[in-house]
Amino acid sequence: MKEWIGYDCSLKLLYRASKSGKNSQKFHFMCDNKGVTLTVFKVGSNFVFGGFTNVKQHTPNGKYPTFEKDPDAFLFQLFPHKTKHPLIKNPDKAVARSDYHLACFGKTEREPQEAADLEVWDSPSGAGRGICNLGNNYYLPESLTYGSVDAKKYLAGQASFVINDMEVFQVKKKTTTAKISE
Repeated sequence: MKEWIGYDCSLKLLYRASKSGKNSQKFHFMCDNKGVTLTVFKVGSNFVFGGFTNVKQHTPNGKYPTFEKDPDAFLFQLFPHKTKHPLIKNPDKAVARSDYHLACFGKTEREPQEAADLEVWDSPSGAGRGICNLGNNYYLPESLTYGSVDAKKYLAGQASFVINDMEVFQVKKKTTTAKISE
């Protein structure tokens, strides 16, 4: 993962849904204003995927999501494939923030009915629900066509899903100190 992030870093667990609940209020309490984050989801027994962003998590005021610029954001899948999906368009809408999202990568205002590349929210039942539409703003493997069933189910195994677990890590860049020789 450090190769994909682009620098030597340490990861500090901020939130684990299986321990703290799949609740956006708890998520925001534990993750807002913590800086750079890496979010990992597990769906079923075969899919592990997530996203990275330099934009700190926060809860915007108002009913509608706010869109954030992050040209370094990317999505990834760790299992069953190990793939990185960098941002390919709309860097001004790399991530969206709202009080009900647990994560949102690649949502667009121009097509609000269109699913984000990856969007996960809490639901009244307490289940973290999500949808995928990879290829909207993030790189889609060349063998897939944007909007196809295979593209929509690439990350999670299905276009619409319920997460088994979710972890959010704070990413801290390691600093090196030079030794002064005498």
